[in-house]
Amino acid sequence: MDRRDNEIFENDIKSELMNDDIKIPDSIKPESIEKRIALMTPEEMKKRKNSVDVPYQNASGDKESEKKDKNKKIRRVVLPIVLAAALILMFGLGMKVGGRNRIKTADPVLKDEAVTDSMVETDEEVAREESAAENDVDDDEEESEKKSFFEKKTDNYDKAYEALKACSDYAENMIENYSFDLDGAVTTQGGRRTFSATNDAAEDSIGIPQGELKQAEGTPLTQAQSGSSNVVPEFTDTNVRTEGVNESDIVKTDGQYIYSYDYSTEHIRIFKVKDGDMEEVGYINTLSTEISNSEMYISGDRLIYVGWDESYDDGSKLRTAVAIYDIKDRKNPELIKRITQDGTYYSSRLVDDYLYIFSRKSVALDKLSKRKYETFIPEIDGELIGNDKIFVQDDCFVDSYVVISAIDINKGKVKDRLGLLAGSDKLYVSTDNIYLTDRLFRWNIFRYDNDTNIAKISYKNGKLKFGCKGSIQGYIKDDYCIDEYKDHLRVVSTYFDNSEEANGLFVYDENLKKKSVIKGLAPNETIKSARFMGDTAYFVTFRQTDPLFAVDLSDPENPKITDYLKIPGFSEYLHPYSDGRLLGIGYDADENTGRTECLKLTMFDVSDPTDIEELDTMYLDEYSYASVFGNRKALMFDSRDGLFGFGAETSWDIRKNWDLEGDYQIGSFYNIYDYDEEKGFVNKLEYSLSDDDQFYSSADIYDTRGIIIGDYFYLVQDGDKLTSFDTEKFEVKNQLN
Repeated sequence: MDRRDNEIFENDIKSELMNDDIKIPDSIKPESIEKRIALMTPEEMKKRKNSVDVPYQNASGDKESEKKDKNKKIRRVVLPIVLAAALILMFGLGMKVGGRNRIKTADPVLKDEAVTDSMVETDEEVAREESAAENDVDDDEEESEKKSFFEKKTDNYDKAYEALKACSDYAENMIENYSFDLDGAVTTQGGRRTFSATNDAAEDSIGIPQGELKQAEGTPLTQAQSGSSNVVPEFTDTNVRTEGVNESDIVKTDGQYIYSYDYSTEHIRIFKVKDGDMEEVGYINTLSTEISNSEMYISGDRLIYVGWDESYDDGSKLRTAVAIYDIKDRKNPELIKRITQDGTYYSSRLVDDYLYIFSRKSVALDKLSKRKYETFIPEIDGELIGNDKIFVQDDCFVDSYVVISAIDINKGKVKDRLGLLAGSDKLYVSTDNIYLTDRLFRWNIFRYDNDTNIAKISYKNGKLKFGCKGSIQGYIKDDYCIDEYKDHLRVVSTYFDNSEEANGLFVYDENLKKKSVIKGLAPNETIKSARFMGDTAYFVTFRQTDPLFAVDLSDPENPKITDYLKIPGFSEYLHPYSDGRLLGIGYDADENTGRTECLKLTMFDVSDPTDIEELDTMYLDEYSYASVFGNRKALMFDSRDGLFGFGAETSWDIRKNWDLEGDYQIGSFYNIYDYDEEKGFVNKLEYSLSDDDQFYSSADIYDTRGIIIGDYFYLVQDGDKLTSFDTEKFEVKNQLN
């Protein structure tokens, strides 16, 4: 200690000596020790002359020396005891304070191991929290997660830091003289490579409500009945991967209103619709929320708007944002909560009253600091993800997280949060679990082995829990190639076998341990589409022809290929149509060269998985691309009568190859089809999305949505044009721009 610290310490000791609460034994008090020394005989003094426990008697009889020796002895004996007593007193005082004031530890690890004033709750705050606990059944779980400052562990944080540091060191060793920013610009600094910050958390910069969400009145609308006495007709909803797991989109409906995002004005327009009549009754200016590239959900009187956060000043800091609106009054929607989390918006799901947001958070490797957790731990709604909610894939070598938040949309608060340091290739959400895949690349004799790691995370009522991890041979095309059923995970993938591609079906148990496998399917072909339907899996591979495989999975330990059907071309998308029917939307192709020629619709009879039949095929001669290939949400499907629709593009090449005659338009169209057991496919509507016969790009069919409400079809184009048709003759009834 320096001089100043010494003085402070000595003053503390003196003040403690003056404290009546400190009891020093009589036998070691200075006056008692002096009395004992005076009564010693010469023999006793001589015997204990060299003892460090007894003051040395100066042979010369110098009183000053004797006094100094006496003081040394007292300090040796008394000071250690006093110091120990002081430490005990201070520790007791600390425990007393700790009993009166609790430390906020929503994040299991505090920054720089320091407790700030903002982390200590007042008695008023404690009373308020205890009162709130009586009204929230989940508060006991949240309180149990709060840990004492002295119980903190940093093992997961440390693992994350070490993994990221390894990435940083590797990059520094590989590239010594250059650095690349997010836009690809090259910079140098002192002859060494440097990294620029690409995705740090940023502070909110606009005055948007951040407090508790106000509870809106009314009950959620359903397909049968609204919160009022009005009966809501049945309607089609967003086409999703898993029934019961809702997905966001640019157009939504609740059966009474259509909500559409208008890119040209960056507004959400609200239209009241009934029997083909339409009226714009309200709007939301999304510029006020500073959220872009956005999609939405409708849940009762809630509109949830998700996308990229633009409320920061530094464009290199990327975040995801959620805005929750009360839309009980459709004419005047009210913003009642805004939540942000680190990383770029990846995807989201809505299950019951909980919204699950997924973002990708890249770490600025040049700013890593082991004691500054904010440099490498993601933040959600102003709080770092806790140590017990950070997971590091053992063999990962990435500099980014998948960040997951669970938001209670009624309370407007983050219920749980989780961060997984691993790559994010595919996302599949079942009704019980979240699966994240991470495609790996390993160089092996002039080719890459493509294996896939997979992480399983359970979710229920807003609580996230890391389950287990596993590995899959090969790579997965999309989330239709992975499916959970009766506690088993079924996967179809494409992998390398002796430098050639092959395909396989793998079955895993609930712990992601391999249970069975069928390998070596369709060599030199790749998976084009897949669909799991209960105990049966269907998937399509392609090189020159379209083999549709059927696999019986009723016995997970012994899957069996029951049949396969080869036809020209391939199905890019498979959709369950009705009992025993499977719809394929894809391409026709040349049997010899495999060259795709035009779109086609195929209806398969799969009522007997051992005998698949092609019931009907319609060749869409003039079309070269369908919107559903790039986005399943672009498909409209009415399960009541089997009507389905999507946008499609034409091209000059297609028409030239087929030598078509007649007055054909070139551009983008929205088509609706029906399937009849006797007539086959029937085209019900072919509506041009182009103005003045001008060719439109694929962006227009991507952003076009079709909705059926009751007996009327509504077509929404780019969020700013709404057209209604009757579903009997599909004639235009009304139009709004």
